[in-house]
Amino acid sequence: MKSKLLDNTAEVDAYMDQLNHTGRSVVEFLRPAILAVDSRITEGIKWNAPCFYYEGDMAVFNLHPKSPARMIFINGASIDAEDGLFDTRYPDGRGMIVFQDLEDAKTRLTKLTSAIQRWIVWSDGQKGGE
Repeated sequence: MKSKLLDNTAEVDAYMDQLNHTGRSVVEFLRPAILAVDSRITEGIKWNAPCFYYEGDMAVFNLHPKSPARMIFINGASIDAEDGLFDTRYPDGRGMIVFQDLEDAKTRLTKLTSAIQRWIVWSDGQKGGE
């Protein structure tokens, strides 16, 4: 069941209506694909960009002007696989993916959805250690 507290698709739709960024097509393409991975994933706006929740923060787009669309996964280093999808050089454990353009996003969609599935398994496993 989706968390109503963290689900604000209308806010994301309004944000997207006015978004003027070179990565707009990437965000428009990835949004429904990410939400389709698991019915418990919701979306909202955080740090002035679309973000995704799974029982808390999961990932956020990073849309700096004149830069490609970047996606930051909270604790992405914990689920990174041999496919090298994430840049995991960050001491706080995040994983970042840079999507150069829409074709790049399309090419890496299967790896991204697989990573989200791994992130959910990892997140669910963290609850057992609380």
